[in-house]
Amino acid sequence: MDFNCPNNKQKCRVCGCTWYTPCEGGCYWVEEDLCSECAEKLEDERIQKLLDEAPEECPITGLLKCESYIIDGNIVYLTNPAYYAYTLPMYNDETGENI
Repeated sequence: MDFNCPNNKQKCRVCGCTWYTPCEGGCYWVEEDLCSECAEKLEDERIQKLLDEAPEECPITGLLKCESYIIDGNIVYLTNPAYYAYTLPMYNDETGENI
C-alpha cells in the first residue's frame, strides 16, 4: 500500500479522519486505517496500562514500584531514587509474546 497517495476511502479506525479531513494539527498514516495521532495515543494508553498493572513489589528481586516517572515514546524515565531510563518491553498483540 502506498501511504503517500491520497485515497478517498481511507479513514482512521479510531477518530475517523481522512486525507481531506485530517486531525487538528495534521497527521499521517501509520497503518492503512490508523493515523499517527491515534497510534501515539494508543501507544501511550498501552504503556500507562503496563505501569498501572505493575505490582507494588516484585517478589523475585524485592524492588519497589516507582510512583514518579516520565514517558517518552516507549522509554520510561524514573525519578528519585532511580535515575535510569528503561525501555518498556514490546509484546505481540496476537500471541502475547515478548518481541
